[in-house]
Amino acid sequence: MFYLYKIYFLFFMLVFSFSSLTAQDISGMVTDEAGEPMPFVSVYIKNTTRGTSTNEDGKYNLKIQEKDRGGIIVFRFIGYKTLEVPIQNRTSIDAQMQSETTTLREIVVSNKYEDPAYDMIREAQKRRKKYLNEVEEFSCETYIKGTHKLTKLGLEDKSAFSLMIPKEDREELDSIGSLGNIDEIVYLSESMSTYYFQAPSREKEIMHSSRVSGDSRGFSWNSARVFNFNFYKPNVSFGLSARDFISPIAPTAFAHYDYKWRGSYKEDSLEVHKIEVIPKRRSTPLFHGMLYLQDGSWRIHATELYALRESGMDFVDTLFIDQVYVPVEGGAWLRSTQHLRAPITIDLMGFKVGLEANFIGIFSDFDLSPDFERGFFGREKMRILEGSNERDSSYWQGRRPVPLSVNEFKDYKVKDSVYQVVNSDAYKDSVQQYRNKFRFRNVYGGYTYHNLKGNYKFKFGSLLAGGVQFNTVEGWILQPSVGFTKENPDKYSKTEIDATARYGFSSNSLYSKGGIQHRFNSTNRLTIAAGGGRFVRQFNPDAIDEFLNSYSAVFYRQSFVKLYESQYGMLGVGAELLNGVYIKTNAKFERRLALQNAEPIPPVLNWFNRDAEFTSNNPLQPESDELLFDPHHALTWETDIEIRFGQQYRREPRRKINYPTRYPILKMRYLKGIEGIAQSATNFDFASASLSHDISLGLLGRLYYAGESGLFLNRNSLFFPDFHHFQTTEISVVSRQGTQQFMLLPYYSHSTSDYYGEFHVEHHFNGFILNSLPLVRKLNWQLIASGRYLHTAEQGDYFEWGVGLKNIFRFLRVDFVGSVNAPVGASRFGFRLRLDSPFVNF
Repeated sequence: MFYLYKIYFLFFMLVFSFSSLTAQDISGMVTDEAGEPMPFVSVYIKNTTRGTSTNEDGKYNLKIQEKDRGGIIVFRFIGYKTLEVPIQNRTSIDAQMQSETTTLREIVVSNKYEDPAYDMIREAQKRRKKYLNEVEEFSCETYIKGTHKLTKLGLEDKSAFSLMIPKEDREELDSIGSLGNIDEIVYLSESMSTYYFQAPSREKEIMHSSRVSGDSRGFSWNSARVFNFNFYKPNVSFGLSARDFISPIAPTAFAHYDYKWRGSYKEDSLEVHKIEVIPKRRSTPLFHGMLYLQDGSWRIHATELYALRESGMDFVDTLFIDQVYVPVEGGAWLRSTQHLRAPITIDLMGFKVGLEANFIGIFSDFDLSPDFERGFFGREKMRILEGSNERDSSYWQGRRPVPLSVNEFKDYKVKDSVYQVVNSDAYKDSVQQYRNKFRFRNVYGGYTYHNLKGNYKFKFGSLLAGGVQFNTVEGWILQPSVGFTKENPDKYSKTEIDATARYGFSSNSLYSKGGIQHRFNSTNRLTIAAGGGRFVRQFNPDAIDEFLNSYSAVFYRQSFVKLYESQYGMLGVGAELLNGVYIKTNAKFERRLALQNAEPIPPVLNWFNRDAEFTSNNPLQPESDELLFDPHHALTWETDIEIRFGQQYRREPRRKINYPTRYPILKMRYLKGIEGIAQSATNFDFASASLSHDISLGLLGRLYYAGESGLFLNRNSLFFPDFHHFQTTEISVVSRQGTQQFMLLPYYSHSTSDYYGEFHVEHHFNGFILNSLPLVRKLNWQLIASGRYLHTAEQGDYFEWGVGLKNIFRFLRVDFVGSVNAPVGASRFGFRLRLDSPFVNF
């Protein structure tokens, strides 16, 4: 037996030795003429696609195979002479780069002179489509490392933000800013994946290794697909701008760019031309910098381009894109390294956060003849393998192509230790004790009790902000609420329980309701929900924000909320049945009671509209106190189906994340009133379908449209709450986001029990017009044009048009709207204001 153990031991030693001989590392440092470290230098083995890059300290680590021992290492950096060094069985090679000396041709100056760069760009344009589709399919190994460094954190003196927040919160933010270590890494992640491509546009990525500093459970958001900036395409999208940027070799490039030839240099047998790219207009999304083209073939050899905030980017001050291309089999050239650097400034009303984002991507081991199974390229665009975030430091040490810098190594070490601390019971108890303290601001902001160990929390709604309201039926209202949430971070399940009480001081009525909802997972998001109680409802559910209505009633003597009482019970279920196909269905039984205005209605301030009088709670007869309907029971069953055509997604272990679709979204609804069961008096069938889409029009901006049509197939017995009502706003502040709503239509003037059709369209110019105006351009406002149409069987045609500005102070949108064929009493013109920001939602 001992003899067998010795054989096994010898066998594994031989395997280990063979692995060591066939895959070794060469490491070293790259410096410039002055001996200073050079970051992000491309390092690769000549005549292969295996390579790496130096880190920010100028150090590199390159894996070689046995066949590479007699090969040559190539060091390339834009603006420096390419350096080739024989390997000769060495394991350490340092390199010193020398600045490239470009050769300038003699140019005859005349009034007909055209810079030679223009002819070079023309040649590149002729071949653009060829090189875009030159490689029909390939796979490659990718490594992406992303870091975010803090460059600024703090409050501006006397800023709007600092004056609005409480003193104790302002002092806390000031202390954070003063303690913030500038140039400290706030985010660091690495990923290794295999990227697959098939012309013209099929892509897929499988991530097999992922590491996020300070979060051993997390998965990196790095993606070779998102990192794929291809200047052979006419337009380049970053996701940082409302409009795509125009490539320097796009078919229309001469209308947007000027060019200057800055010389050429030799790299092996290639002559490389250095061309400066100069935008003609600051208002158009264009690049600045240098484009390097190969003489004769006129391929892109490298890029050194950047985009500015003034060209329409959000938050990012400047985006630098450096690319290096290497030859692959068949004479094609593909990206080997790509470096992105982006200073970012976020200003939230005086509280400024400055970051600098750096992403380095290495693309290697290209296979131009991959064997794709049928159906390999589907809607799953990215898959993260189980266990990819469980790799230990020794795994990464042996496989990462770009060594960690000193700061990055320190960040991993510190944050991984901190992660263990913050997930300890002792730390959670300490944090809970601090976070669960009741403070004065909780009186108006609400209070939340956290239990970090149990992953649950209780939330008590504010008694002041949002909890106190006013309407003509109940008078002043007090509406306290409480909620319970429990999450399972391993299963991505979530349980929510809520309860709300409501007391009207004028109606002397106490209402209450409660509900429970449980989501089983984050794969198909199977969710069940149940609820019930005795409460008041709007005829068009949640059509009018009650806080805004209270403001309108108190100051303008206009209360638009119209209510009825509902004693109800509800049960529902929803899930994503297939990729992109969602279904929700619920059954509800209720007893409905019509309500009248309180008598008397309590006095209000009425500062701005002293001649106005409150209307009744009957939306069909505003001047009459007649009850809208008799008490009755109603049993209804509703099913909603949503289809997101072409939906793509990212698959993680135990989670599916859907990407926004580029195609139209179809929604279908069926509502059935069931008569005879439990004295239900409703008997009707209603069906509707809607289609919505947003379309990129390149430099012209984006077009949004939504159309919907519906019909009551059977209307033997239905009541006003069963009618189809339309989304609109008569209050000058718009509470809903989205395209599918009217701006001047009275709330219930067109409610229908027959058929209807509506269409909404908005065009966001995204700087196409206003950025061409020198003074206005600095404001970064964006123009919007809109139109809306409605046809109902009872009221006929109704039209609205509008012109708006968004991005005012970065979060405000203002529209001037008008209506045609408006019903009696409707405004023909008006302004509408809304909060429109990625950080603020009403």
